[in-house]
Amino acid sequence: MLARRSPAQKRVKATVKSAKRLFNEALDSAEPRLEDAAATLEVLGKDALRVARRASDRGLGELKSGYGRLEGKIRGVSRSSDKRVRRNPGKAVLITAGLVALTIGLLR
Repeated sequence: MLARRSPAQKRVKATVKSAKRLFNEALDSAEPRLEDAAATLEVLGKDALRVARRASDRGLGELKSGYGRLEGKIRGVSRSSDKRVRRNPGKAVLITAGLVALTIGLLR
């Protein structure tokens, strides 16, 4: 529309240019602090990962030892149940049939 620039356009352009310069200066001054913060976060992350792995390894060790104890108990129960089945096989068949019927009844 107008071929020449108005005084308001010149002021806005100058203000935008000034704001860009100030923003760039602020970014330049903040860059070292951001890099320091990133380095600190990296160290904290590595430390947290190390602690989590240590706790996970400890929990896995406890789980394995508990599984070993449980496995030993199950072997003992299995041996004793084998003896009971040998002594009275009919009773074992009836118990098994009852459990199957109960399972089928529950799944319907």
